[in-house]
Amino acid sequence: MAGDSWLSDYDFCSNMGQDIMEKINERDKHARTSSAYTKLSAQIRTKSKQFNSDLNRLKQNLMRASASYHITQREVERRQRMMDALITKEKQIDSALKNEGQSRAPTDR
Repeated sequence: MAGDSWLSDYDFCSNMGQDIMEKINERDKHARTSSAYTKLSAQIRTKSKQFNSDLNRLKQNLMRASASYHITQREVERRQRMMDALITKEKQIDSALKNEGQSRAPTDR
């Protein structure tokens, strides 16, 4: 059923978002000029693009399921709240990537 597929796709996307945030935290432990920082940044950017693509696909699938009445209005609302959490995660990731070039204060360590 499409609903079950949506939920498993959501779980995958949610886990990917968590993985990206963990990589960002790991990256931020390294000096910006280190190879580890550069390598993690590249991985984060790649995963972030995939995350954004998967998130957009989830949004489209939810709209389709809602429009075709494959799920109840209550379920649509529940899934929309789930999507809102992923959209917040997407914004956090985007913000972390935009702040990538800004130096951290030396007192952070």
